[in-house]
Amino acid sequence: MRKSSLFLGCALAAGVFGAMQGTAQAQEFDYKGSIFTDLHMTIPGHDMPDDVDPVRFDRLDNTFRFTGGFYWENVNVVADASLTFTGKSDVYQLNTLRRRDKVDPFMIESEALYIQISDFIFDGLDIRLGRQIIDWGSADRFNPTSVINSLDLEDYQDFGRRVANEMINLTYSPGWEVWGDGDTPTFSDFKIQLVWVPRFRSGLVPESSEYVFGGPDQFRRFAKSKVLNNLVDLQELYVKYHGSILYDVKVGEPDDGIENSQVGLRVGFSLLGVDLNFYGYYGFDHNMQPRTVNVNAVSTDPQVSDAIDANIHLVAGDAEQRKGLMDLMRSFGYDGISTLTAYTDVTVEYPHVWVAGADFATTVKWLGGIGLWGEIAFTMHDAVTIDLDINGTPVKDDQVEEGFFVKAVVGIDNTFTSWLYMNMQYIYGFVDEFGANDLQHYLMVNADFKAFNEQMLFRLSVVWCLSEPSAMIVPNLSFRFWKGTELAVGGVFHAGDGDNAFGNRTTGPNYLFLQARYSF
Repeated sequence: MRKSSLFLGCALAAGVFGAMQGTAQAQEFDYKGSIFTDLHMTIPGHDMPDDVDPVRFDRLDNTFRFTGGFYWENVNVVADASLTFTGKSDVYQLNTLRRRDKVDPFMIESEALYIQISDFIFDGLDIRLGRQIIDWGSADRFNPTSVINSLDLEDYQDFGRRVANEMINLTYSPGWEVWGDGDTPTFSDFKIQLVWVPRFRSGLVPESSEYVFGGPDQFRRFAKSKVLNNLVDLQELYVKYHGSILYDVKVGEPDDGIENSQVGLRVGFSLLGVDLNFYGYYGFDHNMQPRTVNVNAVSTDPQVSDAIDANIHLVAGDAEQRKGLMDLMRSFGYDGISTLTAYTDVTVEYPHVWVAGADFATTVKWLGGIGLWGEIAFTMHDAVTIDLDINGTPVKDDQVEEGFFVKAVVGIDNTFTSWLYMNMQYIYGFVDEFGANDLQHYLMVNADFKAFNEQMLFRLSVVWCLSEPSAMIVPNLSFRFWKGTELAVGGVFHAGDGDNAFGNRTTGPNYLFLQARYSF
């Protein structure tokens, strides 16, 4: 049976390959690919839960990626796929040893799988249908206007990556130009882009995101509602007196109704040597917010259980009532509260948003060719309401009040010598911040030091949070002495206290990495 299946598979593969060869005579075929190995080892020095080993192999990925495209007259067909062996194990019972996907887990990803027809209906109108990533914005990796695809934050180091989604992408480029007296046109590169995404796709979050629900001290960073913060105060008291908090978190994605489609519009052009783009978007923000929180605090001590049932509703009361509740809980001491378990069920959802934005990019020749860019996004949203149920007592509160907030980036870059390149960006509003009262100020600096005709490069990237002094520091030394091959070694380090932007444990561990990539 296996031999016949193998024979049939080989025959099919040969047939497909032969068909591709025959088709390639009438079509142009282009491809690229890579083999990438990525090893991460965590090291001490950053706040982590007590039950997490500070020194461990956090990533052992080996990835093969292939991207191919057929081009025939005005039709382009592009397919991208990657196969990653994680190097980890999902073995937990004896019967899982019979399954290769448990013993040697792998995953398949695709960033592109689409058909594009150029000059569709009339000249200058292109349509692209299928799986794709729409990159908007002019800044380096921090792009508040790039809102079509959700962020892929699973790998702390691969920042700025996005998750592909199925969509219809229309672009009209009429080729209009207006010339003045100079060597470059006064007005050119006019484009209108309209994107429709039938279904929202969630982004990816890092493993450390689960630490948000590792205890009340971390959950507080997620809580903006007044009542929810009061509840966290009470749960911190439970933990202090050896009570237990058990979190169960569910994600509520938008359903498939057409009213949950995403729509994006971009109008861009070049004016007097400045590239300009204007954006509009209706859809969902990629930052999840708590929508419902159900708490059931139970105790094996009848006296404590009765007291909780009779008084827990005071967590939503005024300051004096909350103080009375806290004093009552303290009166039970360690013996009473250690019998208590607070089961906390949380459902997070993605808030509806309307976004209007703009960006620019230019080269300032009279300053030695310095690059200058900036982008700004105005995000309007309804009130993000949270429904709480605390031991049967329903409470409604606003996690984020109705309104709008602004995220912005402005940056410069320059190649100072043949061996030194630098860029710097001011960032207002990080990728995980939502709401006018949640935004902070950041500064990002990247410096590339090159040697041996750029075959050796040392890159230092630093992101500072200026509002809560803390930083993420990423040194990277890479070698490119071999054709198509790059070897890199470096690390990701965090500086700051456990309560600030980069010092808290949800930003992930400190780690060292060793990477190798061969591209063809």
